[in-house]
Amino acid sequence: MENTGSLIRNGILLPGSQLGGYVIENRLATGGMSHIYLARTGTRWSHRQVVLKVLLPHLLEQSEMVKMFRYEARLASMLRHPNLVEVQGLEQAAGEEYMVMEYLRGWNLRQVLRTLLSHKLHLPRRVCLHIVLSICDCLDYIHRFRGADDQPLDIIHRDVSLENILLTRSGQIKLLDFGIAKASFIDIATAPRRVKGKLLYMAPEVVNGQRGDQRIDVYALGVVLYCASLMRRPYNNASQGKLLRKIMTSEPPRPREVDPTFPEELEAIILRAMHRDLDQRYPSAADLRRDLATHAGNTVGLMFPDELADYVQTLVPLQDEQPQHDTGQLPAQPSGLRQMLRQALPFMLVGLCGLASGALTAHQLLF
Repeated sequence: MENTGSLIRNGILLPGSQLGGYVIENRLATGGMSHIYLARTGTRWSHRQVVLKVLLPHLLEQSEMVKMFRYEARLASMLRHPNLVEVQGLEQAAGEEYMVMEYLRGWNLRQVLRTLLSHKLHLPRRVCLHIVLSICDCLDYIHRFRGADDQPLDIIHRDVSLENILLTRSGQIKLLDFGIAKASFIDIATAPRRVKGKLLYMAPEVVNGQRGDQRIDVYALGVVLYCASLMRRPYNNASQGKLLRKIMTSEPPRPREVDPTFPEELEAIILRAMHRDLDQRYPSAADLRRDLATHAGNTVGLMFPDELADYVQTLVPLQDEQPQHDTGQLPAQPSGLRQMLRQALPFMLVGLCGLASGALTAHQLLF
């Protein structure tokens, strides 16, 4: 890799490297397609921080991978919503291709749940519902989005997960990563029946090799709601093959079987969102949101953003302050479910806090 003004080791830009108009401060992560860096632009005395998602050097020679990367940037930069990370553009410099994105401080939902479990705490139901309602709003916006010609783009995120939901320190909730999203204008050849995304959140029709529609995002959000409200996975720890069979052939344990005090109405909402039968599943994120909002209003009450900010601040003392630099969302590996579940944290998340894994029983979710 040639990169004038850059300090490079093993293909990685080191702190102080210059890339276009940006100075690299730190590498945050490495994923299947890119290195993720915290960078700054401007002068030493007056600058702003951004996140750079830089295509891996060896992929620059693969035209399909470059095309996918550009599609991701194009799709993400079209969308503007309070619950989406802002992609500020796609740039090229010194033979590199990279996206420029806003920098956010916070933790993803997987980190939050792991931290709570390590301290034998639970996510308050009011907070849980507020987070999922916000993601419902975001998905509804994405699913309904129309292009400049007013034609629907049929966008599907395809990677809704605990790892891709970020809670910022200021109380924002952000849905991350359009790396495997699908839209009507995206036409990239892929291997037949190739599944994309994290297995735990895959709808049965996707596991079965079907293309699926926007209801696969509804299913994945149902899994997120199950995990966050019960502090455990919908299926016990199992090999990749066993998990595939469970997703295809069986419903998860009903929440009230796990916790007899669990609200019956919320249980029905979760099971409908995760229903294997498409005709029985919520037809849209808006429909899921409607039922969730009604339930929240009738039980714990709806939450305001400043309340979430206050709650997030209570998590700060629970975090281990030792930084870790592998905090990017890593691609699922074929070597087994455990390795897949260790995919560490989304591309926007700065490694501010190490997380105690905690001693979990077999029935709990290893977040």
